[in-house]
Amino acid sequence: MNAPEWLAYEKAARDNSYATFAATHDAGVINTVAIFPAVLSEKKWVDKIGNGTDWQDVLFRTGATHNVQISASGGSENTQFMISGNYLGSEGVVDQNSYQRFTVRSNLRHTISSKVNIGLNTSLARVSSDDIGTGGKADVVSLALQSTPALPVYTERGTLGPLDPNSEWYTLKDALAASLWHPYSTTREQERNRLTYNSQVTGFLEWKILDGLAFKTSLSATYNGIRYQSFWNSVRNYGYPGGDTQPAEGKYKTNQSFNWVTENTLNYNKAFGEHAVTGLLGYTVQENKYEESNILSTSFPNNEVKTLNAGKPSTASTLASEWALISYLARATYSYQGKYLASASIRADGSSRFGVNSRWGYFPSASAGWRISEEDFLKDTDWLSNLKLRASYGVTGNNQIGDYSTIRLLDYDSYASGEKVLYGAYESTLPDKDLKWERTSQVNVGLDASFFNQRLNLAIDYYHSVTNDLLLEVPIPAITGFTSYLTNIGKLQNQGLEFSLTSVNIKGPFEWSTNFNISGNRNKILALGNNNAAFNINDFDANVRFEVGQPMAYFYGYKIDGVIKSNAELASLGTAVWRGSEAGDPKVVDVDHSGTIDEKDRTNIGSAQPDFIWSMTNNFNFKGFDLSIMLSGSEGNEIFNQNARYLKRYNGARGAYKSVTNYWKSENEPGDGQIPKPRSVANTVQNLATSYWVEDGSFVRIKNIRLGYTLPKKATQKLGLAATKIYVNFENVYVFSDYSNYDPEASTYTTGALVGLDFGSYPNPLVCTIGVNLNF
Repeated sequence: MNAPEWLAYEKAARDNSYATFAATHDAGVINTVAIFPAVLSEKKWVDKIGNGTDWQDVLFRTGATHNVQISASGGSENTQFMISGNYLGSEGVVDQNSYQRFTVRSNLRHTISSKVNIGLNTSLARVSSDDIGTGGKADVVSLALQSTPALPVYTERGTLGPLDPNSEWYTLKDALAASLWHPYSTTREQERNRLTYNSQVTGFLEWKILDGLAFKTSLSATYNGIRYQSFWNSVRNYGYPGGDTQPAEGKYKTNQSFNWVTENTLNYNKAFGEHAVTGLLGYTVQENKYEESNILSTSFPNNEVKTLNAGKPSTASTLASEWALISYLARATYSYQGKYLASASIRADGSSRFGVNSRWGYFPSASAGWRISEEDFLKDTDWLSNLKLRASYGVTGNNQIGDYSTIRLLDYDSYASGEKVLYGAYESTLPDKDLKWERTSQVNVGLDASFFNQRLNLAIDYYHSVTNDLLLEVPIPAITGFTSYLTNIGKLQNQGLEFSLTSVNIKGPFEWSTNFNISGNRNKILALGNNNAAFNINDFDANVRFEVGQPMAYFYGYKIDGVIKSNAELASLGTAVWRGSEAGDPKVVDVDHSGTIDEKDRTNIGSAQPDFIWSMTNNFNFKGFDLSIMLSGSEGNEIFNQNARYLKRYNGARGAYKSVTNYWKSENEPGDGQIPKPRSVANTVQNLATSYWVEDGSFVRIKNIRLGYTLPKKATQKLGLAATKIYVNFENVYVFSDYSNYDPEASTYTTGALVGLDFGSYPNPLVCTIGVNLNF
């Protein structure tokens, strides 16, 4: 909405609530939130506000990216090397965001003798990022949508809004009821930098013991160090809703991790006539150590001296953790005539993250293949190049949990005892000492086929998996002192179909090839612990539910069937309405047909799981020119748009989607029949998770367009080059979607149970790259 639309919406919300509470003579409500402030109707302020501020235009920008890479390789008969360097500098599309990365890589390989090779690979990186206000959840991206358009970027004093008592905009402080950060208070009034150093060194030795028998050992060490510091100016230049009470704040955080892993394998590879066998024995040890320290200082005397000792240290903390993993593995393969194939493997992994009695997990697998096209009855078929049937069964494990989830941890804090402040330790975790590996058993059946001298290739795969002993955070009563605990609970089934097709459509001076793939997955919870009790996980009033027989983590809430269109419809619904409902309010579906609306009417209102996902790439080549176009898409998934809680209805002095201007105004002006009337005191269902927040996440995206030209060989030789290519690349070109936020692929959570919840996620930007590849 622009400012005039927003002011009209604000007035309608107040007028509607006035009509409600005037009938009950509730003067307290009427005088506080049900009367439109007269100052907002004064010509002076109507003119000064004008069309208002487009915060998206203010906070988003076109960013430039620079990417330079250079590499060199060479060597002798016994020694080969490669070294490369890369610089990437990028301005983010969000105000004040930037990113710089320097990397250096090198590979060195030396042959000592006909039986022994050694090598050393190194990688060094330095990354500096100013990721200001991009954390999602009431950060810059969501503030760009939610901030009221009636406020200016700066007041006449250069401050950030009506909270400045010396600004004329202070007159509107109560009228606009500022409850959000001014977006610039999180970008222009804050400095935030993250500096990361990464180094990895891997050395290896290969020893050919006998013909067909070889040993390889490697040792890899990785160091990651991060330094994070931030400083917020005092009172955020009056852009903080707390007014002039917020002191300057400085933070400094460092963490570092050191990881080493050694891998030792003995490989056997031998052919006996029409028989071929391979074997592998392996042993791996890995250890990781992590340290972190945090300091927070406040009460700085001014905004110029930003070192932490200029303020008053208020909190300081350190932590350390470590984990280790030991693995044994064995694998064998067999092939007869290249058409009958079989393999089997077993691995044992021991993780320090689990309890003493359940640290080891054992994971077998087996596979078989039949290259049918090599059989006599198909061998001379001209149109069939390859036909292979394959099947496999395997078990994998998951140990991605906290390092100390099975033992009790202590924290230290102060508490009052009479007139004294005492310090003591308390249990800060609720561990499960019997935690064990999450195990997934999967069966795959597939078919590979190639036709017409491999101009048409397809692959079809079906899989069915069952995950036992799911590692999940389960909500528990707050009376325990905790809100959830991690445990092995339940069983999950996944099954799906994957299909890919590659074709060479035209061959010759002009070439055209296509790659297409599509896949669909369905999951279902089969069990949830001993009593199969369903439970919810809540995030900013958005609920996902775990329930036997249902998809994992489906969206859970009240189903809305448009609005109550008239007083007659309200009367016909009787008690099957949300308490306090009026004509124009949301019509909640009585799911259990009880004649009343209560918690039992909450139901499945959507899922982040799509019916299918797909992608298609077309490649064209003609006389040195090459063009690649990639499309991708998703169909049938929903998105829990947490911004809709604020933007699809009246919610104080916040912005709103332009679409809500088509709200219910009267029985004669019902709008689109879906958008409820605004009320400054809304019925509470609008604060709860409903289908009104859930939107179709289906999309078709033009993912990538790349056009290149390779100079003729004669031209490059005249330039003293081996090869030259000029290209332009467009990424995230356009997305076709009905989703009301920026990007249907963006999610506040990228993994775990809350995937599909979007609360101001950083959008995928359109990126245009122009480049030149020079080979010497």
